[in-house]
Amino acid sequence: HLLFKGTPKRTTARAISEAIEGVGGILNGGTDKELTLYWCKVAQPHFELALDVLADMLLHSKFDPQDIEKERQIIIEEINMSKDSPAQRVDMLIDGLLWPKHPLGRDIAGSKESVAAITRDTMLDYRQGQYLTNNTVVTIAGNIQHQQMVTAVSQALGNWTNQRERSGHSAYREQPAQRLHVETKDTEQAHLCLALPGLSLFHPKRFTLDLLNVILGGGMGSRLFTEIRDKLGLAYSIH
Repeated sequence: HLLFKGTPKRTTARAISEAIEGVGGILNGGTDKELTLYWCKVAQPHFELALDVLADMLLHSKFDPQDIEKERQIIIEEINMSKDSPAQRVDMLIDGLLWPKHPLGRDIAGSKESVAAITRDTMLDYRQGQYLTNNTVVTIAGNIQHQQMVTAVSQALGNWTNQRERSGHSAYREQPAQRLHVETKDTEQAHLCLALPGLSLFHPKRFTLDLLNVILGGGMGSRLFTEIRDKLGLAYSIH
């Protein structure tokens, strides 16, 4: 969120949003377990403007202390909301069981304690360690020639240099025994997750596993949905 709050060039969140929305575009972002995404959609004539805004946010965000405090409270409320949603909560719990000693086992938003304790210096240090040229993918689609893309990206990001080497986490392979976690809440429905180790991202049969997943639980025509919901009426949803 903080990258949308202002840079020396566009000093406020409004200035950033107006730069894109003023030409009929859309600007947004998102965070997943293993990546952070910043994206923009504009008409072709405004491509270079969109790229300039994204590069400006990525490289020059101010991380203003007042903005940090506002966002701290917003994220804490998001954490509270996720705990109020049984479907979201059970997904977090199964991740914690699968990867108990690895970042993949943690909630994307963190905990209320970690969010309350994080400092501006910690955020800047993380950005320097993860927002690196060799850790970034630029994706462009539209009515633009390849060389035009290369030239524009080189101009927008040409001065971007890594301040240190990338740090990473090795794959977590330790699954010593079966594990169970039960959390009791006063809700009308029970939510259950079952997980087991799958195939590597590079395994030759990974696409076979994807197809099997679709057959078993990939929609209202899947085997599990047909048997568990339609025929037996045991659950509202299953996938």
